[in-house]
Amino acid sequence: LCNLFSTLLIWSIVVLKKVLGHRVSLRFHYHIWLVLLLSLTAVLIPVGMTNSFLIGRVVDEITQNHEITADSTQPAPDMPDDTWKYDIAEITEKTNQSHAGKIFEAIWLLGTIGVLGYYFLGSRRVKRIQRFSEPVDEQIQKIFGTCCKSVGVKQLVQLRQSDQIDSPMSFGYRQAYVFLPTCILLQFSEREFGYIISHELNHIKHKDIWLNYVICFMQAVYWINPFVWWAFSKMQCDRE
Repeated sequence: LCNLFSTLLIWSIVVLKKVLGHRVSLRFHYHIWLVLLLSLTAVLIPVGMTNSFLIGRVVDEITQNHEITADSTQPAPDMPDDTWKYDIAEITEKTNQSHAGKIFEAIWLLGTIGVLGYYFLGSRRVKRIQRFSEPVDEQIQKIFGTCCKSVGVKQLVQLRQSDQIDSPMSFGYRQAYVFLPTCILLQFSEREFGYIISHELNHIKHKDIWLNYVICFMQAVYWINPFVWWAFSKMQCDRE
């Protein structure tokens, strides 16, 4: 039921964005996706993950409804000879439904663990990039300091270069980093470097790194719904 609601909400947001078009700001096109993120998060807070959206939970609800129907079709007390047949059928059916629910829950759990494991390996790769990165030259560091002041970043951010990446990136939940690919250090002017660095600093200023962690977790929880993955990819495109 939660997956159905989230899918309907995603398409409602898509239609709203399409209708409004250029009549609203780019910031609105990005922030409207936060409604989806908040709704997916809110479902997990009061009732817990295992009771909110698992397919197995839906199967259990169907089972309960079926039990009520089965009880209404039980033979009358004056038919004792055939009662055992209905009892065996009911027990068998409830067992099958219970097994189906457990299978679906196990599939969901394995998928969630798999996605989280994938993101964990990605974070380890970023750690390796950080470990083997090098400081930039003094001129680029000076541009970086100017950009930090103009963007208004108050926390300490380190600028590093790495030959293991192809595009600039920001990372870090305790200590923030901005990584620049070594291959581009000689390709851009000071003004272009200013734009690149300011873009990454804005991600840090607006806490986009923390938001990425939440998105990764939600993608793991709702891995079974491809529309959630698609919506988050569109959200990230609108943010850029």
